[in-house]
Amino acid sequence: MTSFLILLFFILSIGVGVYRGAILQGIHSLGLLVAYLFAVLFYQNLVDRVSLWVPYVGLDIKNTFVYYPVALLQNMDIIYFRLVALLAIILLVWIVTKFIAFGLRDLKFKEMDIQWNGILGGLFGFFSAWFWSFFILMFMSVLTFEGVQTALANSSIADFIILNTPILSGQVFNILLQGLGNLPF
Repeated sequence: MTSFLILLFFILSIGVGVYRGAILQGIHSLGLLVAYLFAVLFYQNLVDRVSLWVPYVGLDIKNTFVYYPVALLQNMDIIYFRLVALLAIILLVWIVTKFIAFGLRDLKFKEMDIQWNGILGGLFGFFSAWFWSFFILMFMSVLTFEGVQTALANSSIADFIILNTPILSGQVFNILLQGLGNLPF
């Protein structure tokens, strides 16, 4: 079911990208890149504040995580707060990008070869879907709920996105595990 929802999200995002066109969807995609860069640069300033405001559901002896070994269980709260700080900055910059893109929505009607406009818009939509899928799945990977962990364990698409996303997988796992340990994969 998780794989089906991921595929549906990709199809819808590609459709939105084709509808918006290359220029407007390109602005949205560029906004995601800028949001990620801001998040990587400034997340550490936010981690302590996030830990005061955002609750973390405690661990139980029976908790198992698909992507984190048992040795890291005592530090899952730190990993969680780092990821929430990253996501908070990404969401904030993404909202600013949405306002900017709203002001530039007339670019959707700029003349461009209609075939390339749709193809590039779809590719940018695919990029956006991959970006959001990665971060949503990463957030799910740190939740302590057994059903969420089971859904991730049973989805080969989720597994592929989390472990094999170019650049993001390595960088985000390094950020989350900085000073805590390494993953076995």
